[in-house]
Amino acid sequence: MHWTRPARAALTALLGLGLLLPDRPVPVAPAAYVEAYPLVAARLRAAGAPYAGWATAGRRFLVFDPRGDGLAVEVLGDLATADRIAVLVPGAGSTLRDFDRGLGGVARR
Repeated sequence: MHWTRPARAALTALLGLGLLLPDRPVPVAPAAYVEAYPLVAARLRAAGAPYAGWATAGRRFLVFDPRGDGLAVEVLGDLATADRIAVLVPGAGSTLRDFDRGLGGVARR
């Protein structure tokens, strides 16, 4: 199986933040990953427009890296109380620059 750069990065982020734990029966405390929000928001602001606006608007990200095609892991809903988490990895032709354009031109879909 060939893993794309975004898929590898998303898996690494989830494992590193304790959101995806292979064969671990004990739940992870939500604070361990929610604490990442302010640090990532600072990176968004440092990257300038349009990313600084995402932080200002109160959007929450676990991971943000504007290098190359970019990488972002955005949280929708309340991650601290979620019973289930879905990870969507974009297909070919998706970059951080068109992150907000969304599927079929529908923003954030």
